[in-house]
Amino acid sequence: PSSDPSMGQAKQIRNIVGNLKGGFFVECGAWDGESRSNTLKFEKDFGWRGLLIEADPVNYESLLEKNRKAWSVNRCLSLKTHPTEVMFDLNMSMGRISNLTKPKVTWQRQVECLPLYSLMLALNVSTIDYFSLDVEGDELPILKTIPWDKLNIRTLSVESFSKFKSKQITKYISERGYKLYIQFSHPKGHDQDLIFHKNDVLPKVKASSIKWYSSKHGRSKCKRKSIVFL
Repeated sequence: PSSDPSMGQAKQIRNIVGNLKGGFFVECGAWDGESRSNTLKFEKDFGWRGLLIEADPVNYESLLEKNRKAWSVNRCLSLKTHPTEVMFDLNMSMGRISNLTKPKVTWQRQVECLPLYSLMLALNVSTIDYFSLDVEGDELPILKTIPWDKLNIRTLSVESFSKFKSKQITKYISERGYKLYIQFSHPKGHDQDLIFHKNDVLPKVKASSIKWYSSKHGRSKCKRKSIVFL
């Protein structure tokens, strides 16, 4: 088995779905495709397919060099149910959609955002076994664009550093037929996530405390695939 570069999220998802083979993931906020990746373990050890979404063009170039098996796209997820264009703040793993409408500084870029559902239609995928959402603050607006009756999202992890936002997210997701499995944070504050599973998905392991760790991992050697919009 390969090492797990995530900060504990992948372990908790495995506690829910077990060693599921051939699943499908979506990771939004994929960074460079390896560092702290929540999905690399599933791809390498369990043969999952998936989609990596990274808006930062610098990060995306690094992601392509990792030769992940998954599809990838250099876009952000839209905060609306239709495509939009926004200014994006470039900041390594902490880049996010800016409040500005025009570039004011050199570390901002104009990027296109697409709804998650549009991307899934393009891939002809309706079931997502694990959806990892880490966009530095806009998680709830993105969740509100999802047609939950059309996409079968079995598990998801949602980053949230605010108690108020965590309550909002939990309430919204719970009303759509999900249970909060565990809420955890890294001791050094690197990650704070809410882990959910659909009501009809029975966890293999009862939720428990996380053992945090960091370890090296090898690169995949498979041909990369990316979604290109002309």
